[in-house]
Amino acid sequence: MASENWLTDDFYKALGVSEDASESDIKKAYRKLSRKYHPDLNPGDAAAEKKFKEISEAYDVLSDKKQREEYDQIRRYGAAGMSGFGGGGFGGGSYTGYPGADAFGGFSNGGAGINIDDLLGGLFSGSAGGSRRSAGF
Repeated sequence: MASENWLTDDFYKALGVSEDASESDIKKAYRKLSRKYHPDLNPGDAAAEKKFKEISEAYDVLSDKKQREEYDQIRRYGAAGMSGFGGGGFGGGSYTGYPGADAFGGFSNGGAGINIDDLLGGLFSGSAGGSRRSAGF
């Protein structure tokens, strides 16, 4: 399904079509390029083999309506939406194994003055930073 290179690879460019290309335009472009770069027609040509794999992946994604929609969304919003998952967390903590985690195992919010542990502390039995209330059991 989703590939790690969807943000970096331009599948439309790989096939030489515009982003609003029709399904038939995508199919025509793929067929033309796949004939040109097919490994059977270019034996021992590593560059042609690499190009063939690139256009095949592009076609696999762009020819499937659902995957194309996901790909377009990731390319449109992914770079901004994914920025919180790298080293920055939700606004600035250091990455410790899960998105938004700071170095102390809590969530970082970039200094906004909100502590997620305080907000959620009363909801769970081992509240962090809040007083523990008895449920009357």
